[in-house]
Amino acid sequence: MAMRELVTEADVIARVTVLDRQARYDALDRIVTDVRVRVDEPLFGATEAGVVRAGDELVITRLGGELDGLGLRI
Repeated sequence: MAMRELVTEADVIARVTVLDRQARYDALDRIVTDVRVRVDEPLFGATEAGVVRAGDELVITRLGGELDGLGLRI
């Protein structure tokens, strides 16, 4: 996606610090990585739980990662 599309489609835009990453298999047996972040500066948007504030921790799940000696790169 181009930057304009990313910004237009984003639910939340924020400056964050990555706290942890954890790879796992999802329900379809794909490798996904859960990335836990702390919000340093919220810039736009909200989650289903409400407005994102500085200090909030969020988990972002992305397709791909390494697990059990296997890797999936997207």
